[in-house]
Amino acid sequence: MESLNVSLCDLPWWAVLASWLLPALLGYFWGMLQWSRYKSKSNKAGLELSSASKRIVNLENEINECRKVYEKVTKEKEKLNAELAAMSGSMHSNPGGAGTPSTIGSAAHFSEIIHKTKPVFGFAIKRNDLKIISGIDPNIEKLLHEIGIQDWHQLEKADLNLVTKVMAEAGLSPSQIQSWPFQSSLARQERWEELKEYQEKNK
Repeated sequence: MESLNVSLCDLPWWAVLASWLLPALLGYFWGMLQWSRYKSKSNKAGLELSSASKRIVNLENEINECRKVYEKVTKEKEKLNAELAAMSGSMHSNPGGAGTPSTIGSAAHFSEIIHKTKPVFGFAIKRNDLKIISGIDPNIEKLLHEIGIQDWHQLEKADLNLVTKVMAEAGLSPSQIQSWPFQSSLARQERWEELKEYQEKNK
C-alpha cells in the first residue's frame, strides 16, 4: 500500500483557517466563561460586604442610642437620689414633718380616731391614715412618709410624677396611683360613702 502524505498545502484554505480559528475561539469562550464566573462571585462578595458594612453601621447607631438612654437614665437616677436625700435631710431637721401646722396639724390631730368610717368600711381609722386609700399598703405608706407626705392633704397636692419615680426606685408599682389625690380629697372631707363607692367601682 502506498503511504498517505498530506501537507497543509494540500488542504483547502478554509480547512487551514478553521484549524487555527477553532482553538482560538474555544480558548476565547472558555476564558469568557471563567471571567463571567469570577465576576459573578466578585459581585456577590461585594454585595455581602456592603450588607455587612450597613449592619455594622446600624449596630453602631443602636449602641450610641443605648448609650444615650443609659446616660439619661443615670442622670435621672442621680437627680432622684439627690431629691430623696434632700427630703430625708429636711425630715431629720424637722422631725415634726414637712408642711405647716394648717396642713399637718398637731400630734393629737394625727392620733384622732375617726369612728364614722366603721359603718362604711367596717372599722375605725386614725385621721390621715394613708392606708385608707386604694393601692397604699403599710410599706407604701412608710415610703410616702419618708418623702414628706404625711397626711391626706399632702397626698392630695402631691406631685404624682415624683411619687411614681420614688415608687419605681423602691421597686414598687402601686395600683390606682393616679386616683390617690382624688381619694385623698374625699378622705380629707370625710366623704366616706363616696370614697367607698369609688373604690368599689374601681377595684
